[in-house]
Amino acid sequence: MKRTTLTMIWTMALAVLVVAAPAARASALHFHLVKSMPRTEAMLETAPTEIKLWFSEEPQEGATSLRLVGPGDEMVELGELARSKDDASMVFAKVSGQVPMGVSKIMWRAMGRDGHVVRGEYTFSVHSAESSGR
Repeated sequence: MKRTTLTMIWTMALAVLVVAAPAARASALHFHLVKSMPRTEAMLETAPTEIKLWFSEEPQEGATSLRLVGPGDEMVELGELARSKDDASMVFAKVSGQVPMGVSKIMWRAMGRDGHVVRGEYTFSVHSAESSGR
C-alpha cells in the first residue's frame, strides 16, 4: 500500500475513536436501569411477591414510580415504593394484588442526581408448570 493510503486509514481510525470515546463514556455515566427482578422476559411458575429495580446510581427520592400491568391491561396493586436499606441504588415494591397467569408489564420512571429522567418498561410471564410443558 502507498504511504498516503496508510496515513489516510490511520487518520480515519483516529477520527472514529475521537468521536466515539466521549459518547461511550457519557452513556456509561448516564443514569440507567442496571437490572430487575423479575428479569426482562422471565417465565415464572409463580407470581412475584415483589418487584425490584437496580439503577446505576441512587434514584432521587420521590421521583421514582413503578406500575405493574397484568394481562388485559389491568393494574395490579403494589405496596409503597421503598429504597433498599443495604443498597441505595435499589428500589422495590411488594406486590399486594393478584398477578394473573399470562404476560404482565412493569412500567417504571426514575430520576438521577443530575435531574435526568429515564423511563422504561419490560414484560415477564407467569405460567403454571403444566402449561409450560413440564
